[in-house]
Amino acid sequence: MLWKITTEEQLTDQASYEDVFASDEFVPRNKTPLYQWTVEEVCTWVSELGLQQYEESFRRNAIDGTELATLDQKSLLSALGIDALGHRNKILRAVNQIQSHPIIQPRDPESGVHDEYLCPVTREIMKEPVLAADGYTYERSAITAWINSGKTRSPMTNATLPNTTLTPNRSLKMLIQRHLQEN
Repeated sequence: MLWKITTEEQLTDQASYEDVFASDEFVPRNKTPLYQWTVEEVCTWVSELGLQQYEESFRRNAIDGTELATLDQKSLLSALGIDALGHRNKILRAVNQIQSHPIIQPRDPESGVHDEYLCPVTREIMKEPVLAADGYTYERSAITAWINSGKTRSPMTNATLPNTTLTPNRSLKMLIQRHLQEN
């Protein structure tokens, strides 16, 4: 089997972030992963959806990115007071669309560190990269802490992790070590 390694630049040259989404209606301006969004970033996103009348409700209930990812019809109706079924559906569709297309983190071109060498949870260079069941590589201590805190969903996609098996990513570890030796 032959794998072609694609850099972030090659990937983003082929399709813009907006091209990944089927509808411009749900494209957030915020390009950070959903689980890192603050309450204010969620409120801005709600406004971008054209539902600014609910901003204060999201703010009052401290809905950040992690909480946004767990919302369902019932919580939107009862806890947040969103009576209109169409508005609840629009929010849930938009959240689902964001979750189904993990966001490429922008990296600082001045740092000289490839984004692929950074843990998506800590955003630090990985020392012990491991592959999780969601197909993403994380720093072992970060994903272990994530799982041990009782979280059963992927930090990148918010999909349920089918298992908690962590496989060492030796190839990536060697690439990171080589990069660190050369720089």
